Amino acid sequence: MKSQSRVLQVVVDVPGLQVGQAFDFRWLWPDPPPVGTAVIVPWASQRRVGFVWGASAVSEVPPERLRDVIARIDSWPALPEPLLALARFASTYYHASPGEILLPSLPEPLRRVASFEIANPEGSVPQARWAGRPRRAKPVARSESARWPALNADQQRAVDWLGTRAGRGFAAALLFGVTGSGKTEVYLHAVRQTLDAGRDVLLLVPEIALTEGLARRVRERFPETDVAVMTSGLADGARAQAWLAAAHGQARIVVGTRSAVFAPLRAPGLIIVDEEHDASYKQQDGVRLQARDLAVMRAHLAGCPVLLGSATPSLESWNNAQSGRYALLRLPNRAVAGARLPKLRVIDLRAPRRPRGSAAQADPVSPPLLDALRACLAAGQQSLLFANRRGWAPALACDACGWVADCDQCSAHFALHRARLFRPQAGKSSAGRSNALGYTLICHHCSAHRPAPAACPACGNPDLLPKGQGTQKIEAELAGVLPDARIARMDRDSTRRRGSGAALLADMDAGAIDVLVGTQMVAKGHDFPRLTLVGVTGTDSLLVAPDFRAEERLFALLMQVAGRAGRATDPGEVLVETRLPQHPLFAELLAQDYEAAAARLLAEREALNLPPYSTLGVLRVAAPSDAQAQGFLDQAREAAPAVAGVRIYHPVPAGVPRVANQARWQMLIEAGTRSQLQSLLGPWLPQVAALAAARLRWHIDVDPIEV
Repeated sequence: MKSQSRVLQVVVDVPGLQVGQAFDFRWLWPDPPPVGTAVIVPWASQRRVGFVWGASAVSEVPPERLRDVIARIDSWPALPEPLLALARFASTYYHASPGEILLPSLPEPLRRVASFEIANPEGSVPQARWAGRPRRAKPVARSESARWPALNADQQRAVDWLGTRAGRGFAAALLFGVTGSGKTEVYLHAVRQTLDAGRDVLLLVPEIALTEGLARRVRERFPETDVAVMTSGLADGARAQAWLAAAHGQARIVVGTRSAVFAPLRAPGLIIVDEEHDASYKQQDGVRLQARDLAVMRAHLAGCPVLLGSATPSLESWNNAQSGRYALLRLPNRAVAGARLPKLRVIDLRAPRRPRGSAAQADPVSPPLLDALRACLAAGQQSLLFANRRGWAPALACDACGWVADCDQCSAHFALHRARLFRPQAGKSSAGRSNALGYTLICHHCSAHRPAPAACPACGNPDLLPKGQGTQKIEAELAGVLPDARIARMDRDSTRRRGSGAALLADMDAGAIDVLVGTQMVAKGHDFPRLTLVGVTGTDSLLVAPDFRAEERLFALLMQVAGRAGRATDPGEVLVETRLPQHPLFAELLAQDYEAAAARLLAEREALNLPPYSTLGVLRVAAPSDAQAQGFLDQAREAAPAVAGVRIYHPVPAGVPRVANQARWQMLIEAGTRSQLQSLLGPWLPQVAALAAARLRWHIDVDPIEV
């Protein structure tokens, strides 16, 4: 029987709302549901899933405009209070509505109203139940013989430290271990301690490609514990089932990527962030969240330890460890007995390459690297060749008149791609035949594409040339100079199909690949015992990128990719090609001295008042014209209140000034502390929103990783 109505505040996923904004809906039944309960509400002419954010007796909305809650979703319990507190913090810190924070972390089937069956018994609260199939935990065969290898002294000290913190509230630690030092083994022992204490575990990884391997190891060690995997690479139904398993307390361990920081675990007792330095933890669309930082905050709110692991920590985390804010746990040696860090060599590309074949075409890599690849192949071992560019080449140009294939909608060159790779014969060049072999021009910014022209559109020259080389070209041309090698490629293009990335890694692990060519997705987290050679090509552009984090990123990338070599007992070798061998970064790399590189870079940051010695924000805008974009930022700057310790710079074009026919501009905000930045953003951003015209899109990026 219906009683006096109450008012529920409900958050929904609607962009552009204010911090903390929720919407009032009428609740017509007794006992309003607790905060965090999922409900279905009317929204314009549609229905939406939302979460109860509060309740009150009255509403400021006129009664005739107040709409009724349609149903309560009973497929999972209300979200736990520490998770709601995390959403409140993220809403305030990143200046978004709570719905924009929480709802995107809900798998799509659980956000789709059509996925629910609504029962409406007489006089009772309408109940909505997800119509999908319940999840069944996958059985894992028990393997007693090699389940728990003995830890070395450094690993044991790290596990013991975590054991002393269990049940004693929040603590943060940085696990600083060289590549191959057994950080994962520390994680697994810490997971066991936490499960034994009756608490749950959240384990974050930066890339989808890393989740399945780690989840497999976790399942092997804990065959009687349900493990939920949460990544965007799963089918929608599997994601929904994993989320529900965590929400109901069925899954005690969650392994996932960035969005899994909002996994609805009931009682987290340990949060682990693997490869904590990785830029993938920062969201680059929607609300610009930083999952690593939110993981630390979630641990604080849950009253449990958080462990950040990396061989190349972010300078922010390293500075926190040096200042004592985080405990520093060290793993200075490789875990496998007899395994040593690989030997590194820098190859100076300023020396001319030897010509190859009648066309006088240079080999795809430098002579020393090619010789090393041949020697590795002859020894029956595996090689990894890292390249910074996917596709065939970064650009297509005409040397006769200077024409370059540019995207019509962006301030960028088209990249050249092959739809179907061919295998050139040894000694024959693949250059200069861009139109005859199924090439396509693709913009890596707006995804526009078109067939490559048969001749220069400007002068008619038929000999158009690819400029530079990407993973496709390296793969094909290596096949010409290493005809007996089994060569494979791993990049975004070759792993588009679900499961294709895992299949490539399985082939590599089984020894079915001799040379793996890949982009950054091959650089981290993988462990191939037969891999003894790593070659690095085409990374100088990362070193000279116009961003203050460029050196930090490149050093981490090179150390990570180098760490794939020699992880078992066979010695490893790493060859890095560069035209800038005199740069101090390469001396630090050769010494494999992260601490020296971090000290130098932190000294530079401190002298320039850059993070972690200041806090940054960026206000970005996209508009049909430069005048509109710049004008909006100029007006926003004039409207900003004066806040001590905060400086707002003048607007400038973005690094790629035009994308998809939209002019892109940005404005840097520098503050001495986080609280100073938030003191500006709180009152200022509502004024900024009021200035935005209809065809203008803007966002605020707090703690940007690119400026």
